Amino acid sequence: MLSTLLFQFSAAQALLTFLPAGINLGIAVYVFFYLPRHRTTDIFGFAVVALMFWQISDGLYIGLETRAAAILVDKVFSVSWMSLAPLGFHFACRYTGSRLVRSPLFLALTYGPFFVLHRLYISFIDESRLIRDPQWGWVVTPESHGIEVFANWFVSATMVVMALILLVNALRQPRGERRMQMMLVAGGALVPVVGGITLEVVFPMVLGRNELPLTSGLITFFSIAVITAVRRYRLFDPVESLSLDKVLQQVPNLVLLVRPDLQVRVLNSFSQTRLGTRSMDSIVPLRSLFESKELYEVFHHNIIAPAFAGASVGNRSVTFRVNGSDMHTLLSAEPVLNAGQVQAVLLVANDISSYLMLAEELKRSNDRRHRDVTEAVIAAQENERRIIGAELHDNVNQILTSARLYMDLATSDEAQRAQFLSMAGNIVSQAMQEVRKLSHSLIPPSLSGETLVEALTHLLQSPSTEHFEVELDVALFDEDSIPPKLKLTIYRIVQEQWSNIVKHAAAKKVVVSLRNQRNSIILLVSDNGLGFDASEHPHGVGLKNIETRALLHEGRLTLETARNKGCRLQVEFPLTVAAFAG
Repeated sequence: MLSTLLFQFSAAQALLTFLPAGINLGIAVYVFFYLPRHRTTDIFGFAVVALMFWQISDGLYIGLETRAAAILVDKVFSVSWMSLAPLGFHFACRYTGSRLVRSPLFLALTYGPFFVLHRLYISFIDESRLIRDPQWGWVVTPESHGIEVFANWFVSATMVVMALILLVNALRQPRGERRMQMMLVAGGALVPVVGGITLEVVFPMVLGRNELPLTSGLITFFSIAVITAVRRYRLFDPVESLSLDKVLQQVPNLVLLVRPDLQVRVLNSFSQTRLGTRSMDSIVPLRSLFESKELYEVFHHNIIAPAFAGASVGNRSVTFRVNGSDMHTLLSAEPVLNAGQVQAVLLVANDISSYLMLAEELKRSNDRRHRDVTEAVIAAQENERRIIGAELHDNVNQILTSARLYMDLATSDEAQRAQFLSMAGNIVSQAMQEVRKLSHSLIPPSLSGETLVEALTHLLQSPSTEHFEVELDVALFDEDSIPPKLKLTIYRIVQEQWSNIVKHAAAKKVVVSLRNQRNSIILLVSDNGLGFDASEHPHGVGLKNIETRALLHEGRLTLETARNKGCRLQVEFPLTVAAFAG
């Protein structure tokens, strides 16, 4: 029996007959497994599958020997050519964006009549309507009547409407790529529709001739046209594949719907995970999301009540209590309207807990830094006071004590009074010079009437420079580009490092360089002295003072030193920040 049904045709006939079905099988696989999934492509894919089975049935008709076998195949496969019409119409409406698909009755009115028609067709099928053609196998005779005639005309009319929808929509498009792809789809539909109606409806029912079963093969033009549009013109907008549900599941926010009874429905997987619910359709009381009744009442008064009154509420800081811990969010509330009435409130809350933790950690870090800077400033002030006190006590005080001794000698020895007074005067002059030098080191350049370069020149020309060479390089430095506060900072840093070099470095040469580099000021102080091991000797008070002063202007300090390799101190100040600080 199986051989009687399937194998009564040659290999050439089999190839020509089932080749279109093979093409549509490949198209169906491509649609379902390689294209982005959305309703338009799914409907087209189902239409291709229906066409493939129709083509298979047309091929089987060639090899069947008995009318009974042909009737059996017709009953089994008739659903394919009948369902192709509503599927094609549905595809055309969705592809062209017709408003018909928005109607809740669209699916029932599109597929319902064809379901009923198919049941009637297989119930009242007339065996006498089939006749064997030497070339095409079993075909419909002109004597067909009743439900089959109605089915053929009804399906044909639906396919014509589908083709017209595609053509009219294509003609309405402005010239460009979109119009080209729509014309391709419309043309691919018109060719098989016109040819099919002519060969399988007009021939047997109008001209009284046997049908020519070529329609299923012709419709392959439509499949190929659509796939060509997909590949060449990107027929479908990728956004169509992003359903609302898929979008919601990828949103890393709480998305909740508050009902009028103040019950909350979870709408996405992120909310499900954070709230610990079992499904995305879970219902939780709004009150359960808050730690206390007072916080809930404030939330209801400030957000929920205005939203149910029709107002939009945005960018409110709200803390939810979920899974035993606080979740800090930035929340917006939108009323959901239906027929002008607020039916629910949509809440979208962005979890900002990690941002708040980061901000708190940054605040603590800034507080620690401020405390360190303050302690360093106080330490620097105490150190300066200690130095001043030591200078006054160990140097100036000793000089004045010597002057007083000579004055006492002058009062008691009249013979050498003039000599002792002269010596006392010289010593007082020395004390005045020391006081002048000490005050000069304390008065900032901006208060002494000197420029920064002049102040640095005087600093580096002190008597302590007699034993080594000093070079001040300011050829690439524009003093007018920096504010007074930064000038004072640079002076104090050079002064501090200069003191370190004089006391500890035993250097032969010292280089102090100032230069503008893009949007920065580069200060470099280097010597070829003894240096030190930075890992064994952490920054002392002097270097700590330098670092603190640099930080006040967002300066970056770099220290390079090693035993017997000298020391290289560089500070880079960004001018934009420095100017703001000045």
